[in-house]
Amino acid sequence: MKEVYEFIKNAGTYFLATMEGDQPRVRGMMLFKADKDGIIFHTASTKDVYKQLQKNPKAELCFNA
Repeated sequence: MKEVYEFIKNAGTYFLATMEGDQPRVRGMMLFKADKDGIIFHTASTKDVYKQLQKNPKAELCFNA
């Protein structure tokens, strides 16, 4: 897992996919932290991504180096 965390940290940015109704939404995000506790990012509660995750917490992340 250490290698996975290092890969994620080195990528720095990633893409987060959520759903809004029946439409997918994908946006670039910046990583805050990745370790044994999970992948942590932050966003404002006024943003669409926050509202989408509140309605449906299922999401996908895509990291690339």
